[in-house]
Amino acid sequence: MVAYIYETPNLPVIRKARIIASNQALVTSSDVYITALGEELKRLNTAIGECDKEINGVLSDIPALIKFADVSKYLKLIGGDQGEVYKAELANSLKRCFDEVSAVKKRCVDRVFEVETVTLSDTSRIIEQLTKERDVLAKNLPENKKELIQLRADKIKLDDALLEYETTSFIDRLLPVLKSLEESVTTEEQHSSDQAEDKKVVTRRVPETVKATIKLALAIASRVLGILNEVIKYDDLRKTRQNLVADIEKKQQVLSEAEKKIDAITDKIESINILKAVEEPRRNYVSEAGKVSQSIIHFLSAAFPILVGQTISEFLSDSKRLEDAGNALVNEGAPLVDYCNGVQGYWLRSI
Repeated sequence: MVAYIYETPNLPVIRKARIIASNQALVTSSDVYITALGEELKRLNTAIGECDKEINGVLSDIPALIKFADVSKYLKLIGGDQGEVYKAELANSLKRCFDEVSAVKKRCVDRVFEVETVTLSDTSRIIEQLTKERDVLAKNLPENKKELIQLRADKIKLDDALLEYETTSFIDRLLPVLKSLEESVTTEEQHSSDQAEDKKVVTRRVPETVKATIKLALAIASRVLGILNEVIKYDDLRKTRQNLVADIEKKQQVLSEAEKKIDAITDKIESINILKAVEEPRRNYVSEAGKVSQSIIHFLSAAFPILVGQTISEFLSDSKRLEDAGNALVNEGAPLVDYCNGVQGYWLRSI
């Protein structure tokens, strides 16, 4: 039988979803010109915050609910003179564990489901219409407006790169960017349900998608600051973004009325695109947070393989199933408790 792997959630992915949802809800939701869309962002941020707190509580509760000592004691005593008495005690202990862990699992599953099902409207038709309006106005754009569009596009690339730096915590910000992308690594352990010697060590390097995003910003910084790619650091990327913001503000001051209309439409498109920007982080958050609930589900199904329509009391009424469930709780519960203790220590960390 293949040992179950208790998968540790990917913290940078979780953190990125939190940051994006929080930023969009608290900062940019007020800029979305369609009020209902801004409210959707706020609801998503609230759902993620509630899910974070719930999972933190679940990770803390599980180790206290699985009573190894009691179950082990009853398993040793059920073969003695008072075996029937201890069978009843074992059944009560297992039923209590099943009921309490099932309730905890439901809390966890429900919160993740709430994040997954927060409505994020399809805005593709709105964006298509606004884009057509902008294209009609943009046919005879002066050169400075074209430069402004390029500056804004460059700023978006810088924003994306800085976000990757802030959420991929093991990237060294003091090294030159190119060197940091190649040398930054982190190591994690994934625990199986067998003994400690079966622990699997996983080494992560900076993902290629993250490298590509940061290297795009690197080229922009090299052009704006007039320095070589090889010496550019994280702080240079931040300085480049500041320079771009200043240049954008200067050019916006000299726009004609027609150009201001184009700019207003662009602002609308960007504000609506915020919704699309949270879709993938939301999916990733659900996937990673779901690893916690899946671990609890595995424990329950392994320790208590109850048939459809069967109650826990009916399942435990059979002596062999009762003993098997007790042994399974000890064997499957130990790695789950280790897993919960390990994850709970860093679950709410921001860095």
